[in-house]
Amino acid sequence: MIQRQNPQLPALRRLLRRVLAARLDAPRIIEKGSEGTLFLARVDKLLDMGATRAAQDLLQAAGPGDPQRFRRLFDIALLSGDEARACEIMDKTPGIAPSFAARIFCLALGGDWAAAALVHAGAETLGQLDAETAMLMTHFLDDAYVDSSEMLPPPTTVTPLTFRLHEAIGQPLPANNLPLAFALSDLDNRGGWKAQLDAAERLARAAAIPASQLRDIYVAQKPAASGGVWDRAAAVQTLIAALGTRDRAAVAEALPPAYRVMNEAGLGNALADMVGAGTAMLELPGEAGVIAMCLALAAHQVQTIEILPEDATTSTAGWCLSPRATRNRRCPPPIPPARRPFLAPAFIGDARANLPESAARMIDENRRGEALLAAIADVDSGLEGNLVRAAGGLRTLRALGQGEIARQAAVELMLAPRVSGLR
Repeated sequence: MIQRQNPQLPALRRLLRRVLAARLDAPRIIEKGSEGTLFLARVDKLLDMGATRAAQDLLQAAGPGDPQRFRRLFDIALLSGDEARACEIMDKTPGIAPSFAARIFCLALGGDWAAAALVHAGAETLGQLDAETAMLMTHFLDDAYVDSSEMLPPPTTVTPLTFRLHEAIGQPLPANNLPLAFALSDLDNRGGWKAQLDAAERLARAAAIPASQLRDIYVAQKPAASGGVWDRAAAVQTLIAALGTRDRAAVAEALPPAYRVMNEAGLGNALADMVGAGTAMLELPGEAGVIAMCLALAAHQVQTIEILPEDATTSTAGWCLSPRATRNRRCPPPIPPARRPFLAPAFIGDARANLPESAARMIDENRRGEALLAAIADVDSGLEGNLVRAAGGLRTLRALGQGEIARQAAVELMLAPRVSGLR
């Protein structure tokens, strides 16, 4: 069930990441030989989601003594630039080296190039290195290739180690088509601001980094060109500058184009987290006011909405799906009329009443983890129009003590046509 999870709603991604990263007791009933399977599945899913820090914390808490755990720790270290520490652990813990290639790399990193070359020659002779890896290692270890113009063909399979080795020999591989965790390697600006921007947008789109980190990268330099990521950086810079002066007219002018270019790139929710609260408090007029309200709701900052924009329609304004919104006398009923028959029942009465049959059974059998994973998938199906199933999932979340997450997910379901952020 963990491997199948792929929630699109930001609230559900945050919930799944929190569940996967939690310190949990091992299952009481496990099949022989499957010890640690659930733990590694959790780590692998966190890596798939780009949550490398959470995966690293989980692995470090468990300890690196197991080869399977250390292999993942070593991969994370290579992508985050912390390979020296990982190599130190490998040197002090016999038997956990994930491969001969990793051992050779660590010997060279520690300055013992002669030993690295010796191990490389022995491993190649004994057939412990495939031809592709052996050639890559030869380029890495042999000074004769430093000034060579020979370009190695792209590797059949890119691992964090081959990724770093290609970078070390001056033939870096692009990370934009690799799994999400590889984007982490471009955040340190070694590949330039453009690569850093591309990586930050990709990670923010998947909610793998906070929107504040994307904002900081957007404003780090002046755009060098136009189009694509440059337009988004310029639009966000203009908006941030206007917010800094609290100039309502300037913010009202800068917000619509920033909203448009960010939404088109699937970064609407990231923009909401950046500026949702700040723009809503300014009570902007016209289109900017409606956008500010939507962004505040997407950022779950409904308390910042003091008055509704004049141009807000009943349906748009009805996106105030928070108990706090009902305290605002100017806020209309909390559920849009068109969606009330589907979503309202999920928030009325006892959460345990009218649960989906499968969810009720799992909860009664103390299979709460399974019920939670199933509920995440159910709620996310609302993006495909299955609001009845989504409502059942929302009620299950409430029954499992995740009422606030359920409300956030419901808001995101209703805002999805207006505020993007879905992969």
